[in-house]
Formats: sequence, C-alpha cells, structure tokens
Amino acid sequence: MTTRANIKITVLQVLDRMPIGYPQPVTALRADVSLALPPRPGSADIDLAIRELESLRLITSTTCLITGERKYAITDAGRVQLAQI
Repeated sequence: MTTRANIKITVLQVLDRMPIGYPQPVTALRADVSLALPPRPGSADIDLAIRELESLRLITSTTCLITGERKYAITDAGRVQLAQI
C-alpha cells in the first residue's frame, strides 16, 4: 500500500472514532494522523489526502464563520469504504 493510501485510511479511521455530530478541527486531525503513522507525514501530504477524500465525498467539512477554522467529519460513504479495507 502506498503512503498516500495509508494517510487516507488513517484520516478515515481518526474521523470514524469521533462521535457523530462532532466534527474534528483540521489542526487536531493533522496531529492525530501525523502521530498515527511512522514515519510522520508532513502537513502538505495530510492536506492533499484530506482534499482527495473530500472530493470523493468520503469526508465532509464545515467552516466556522467566526474563526474560519475548518472541521471535518466522515460520511456514510466513508464508513462504507473504511469497512471494506
């Protein structure tokens, strides 16, 4: 499996552990993914994986209008894909 695939899987796993209705802030998501994978991927690699997963609609994001912070959550389609791994 490629490094990019491992990063995507880890993003899905981290988001799947979150309670439903509680999106993960992007900073916390980056930190959790980075800590879960040896060697630690850079922020650019994690952000690319997040964008790819979002374009596939496996994760979704919201942006706080006040702070501008993006938060992510796994979709039902993301849970299905994760279960197939």
